[in-house]
Amino acid sequence: MFIVPGFGFGGLEMQTVYRANDAIELGYNAFLICDKYSRTFDFSLLQGINTYPIKQRIKYFDLFYSMKLSKLFMRHDINICVVSSTKALSLTIIARKFSTNKPKIILYQHMQSGLKKKDWFHNWIYRNIDGVIVITQKMKEELKTTTIFNEDKIEVVTLGIHLHKFNPKNHNKQLTKKLFNLPDDKFIIGCVGRLDIHKDQLTAIKALSLINNENIILVLVGNKENEYVDYYNQMLELINRLDLHNRVIILPFTDRVPELMNCFDILVHPARSETFGLVIIEAMASGLPVIATNSGGVPEIITHNENGYLFEQCDYNNLAKLLMNLIDDESLRAKFTQTAFFNVKENYDYVNQRDKYFNFCMKVLFEQNN
Repeated sequence: MFIVPGFGFGGLEMQTVYRANDAIELGYNAFLICDKYSRTFDFSLLQGINTYPIKQRIKYFDLFYSMKLSKLFMRHDINICVVSSTKALSLTIIARKFSTNKPKIILYQHMQSGLKKKDWFHNWIYRNIDGVIVITQKMKEELKTTTIFNEDKIEVVTLGIHLHKFNPKNHNKQLTKKLFNLPDDKFIIGCVGRLDIHKDQLTAIKALSLINNENIILVLVGNKENEYVDYYNQMLELINRLDLHNRVIILPFTDRVPELMNCFDILVHPARSETFGLVIIEAMASGLPVIATNSGGVPEIITHNENGYLFEQCDYNNLAKLLMNLIDDESLRAKFTQTAFFNVKENYDYVNQRDKYFNFCMKVLFEQNN
């Protein structure tokens, strides 16, 4: 069983749905729990996953939610329950206490915190769960220092991609540019991510303004979220103030990411804090050199000046310099892309990470049975 509480829909929710789908493909009887009116519910149904709607009304102690969950534990003889958010852990623990069968509870954590969680409530939670899967080594180190949880029960399973989908040999650059209505005669810097202050597209726009070459353009790809309308307007104002309206193109989010990557010549990722950065490994698998902020889990993917460039958040002056280094040096771009591809192939293959994920789940279950 996979539990995805709340209404948010991003990388965590999508990855949890993918894991549920993986479980089914591997022969497990898996299904997903989420709110009926969330985007996760619709997305899960589209993947063909059995999806049960349970609405969480109270953050930590919703007895009605826990009772419904315990009935599902017993009805489907659940032996492993993967929870994608800490706010649902207490409800799952209570559900297990009411259930005649006692499934293992595993937290699948995507967000780094750094907050100390050694109060009585969190101590109770971490004493009553059986494993944690995180996506970076940094997250594991944080969990070790901020909670009482046993580090031997924490497994690092990075996100992965299907490498063949991103192979640039499978795409025609001229045709993919035509698909997204992008100019065929420009050097394109791509920037992919939700249009909000945390992704900090403003830094990329400011860096572009320092590059005095009309043949170099910036393509921003991402959806405008209602809560960040002010930020979106700020982006437009900056583009107009810097007279970049002919050099910045904004496209909506697309699920045709391999084709999109094939349009770019460089990818920049200026996010102020990024737990992982899936788009970075997608770009690397697509044969693109990458420049990203030195924050979160990004340094676990990029080694500065070896398979990409790192810069400090909001430092658009340095970003502009690094961009010019790559733009002017084709051999450097080739070096970065080759080294980066081998890194992705070795460490971020989807099937390898999927197997590592479920091997850990089986290890937790085996330890319970013994």
